[in-house]
Amino acid sequence: MLVHLNTDFAGDTDDAAALAMLLGWSGAELLSITKTADPDGSRAGYVHCLLGVAGRDDVPVATGAGASLTTGGPMGKLPDNDAHWGNTVMTPTPATEGAALELLATSIDSGTTVIAIGPTPTLPGEAGRRGRAGR
Repeated sequence: MLVHLNTDFAGDTDDAAALAMLLGWSGAELLSITKTADPDGSRAGYVHCLLGVAGRDDVPVATGAGASLTTGGPMGKLPDNDAHWGNTVMTPTPATEGAALELLATSIDSGTTVIAIGPTPTLPGEAGRRGRAGR
């Protein structure tokens, strides 16, 4: 099964465990990842870091929505970097306008199963605008 993961991962254990499970699951091929709740790309940087540890630098990651579509405000704070990552070097991956939406659309067109484990403002925006909802 091809999988696209939409997550707000930032070092906390629930999303890290889900990502690790997908990377090690023989029945799933992680095709791509979009990030949400990520105004400066820090969360995407954490995903790149974890993918690097797993030897999976081949999985494209795109930073999506940085603010809530309903309130315009932030969607949560980042966990304490030192508590979760220590001295690990994490390089933020700021959003490029439309990149997360295009990655999601490409994934949907490839027949992926979209798994959303964080806030989902990226998902309805892309699916609705491109007419790909329900695929």
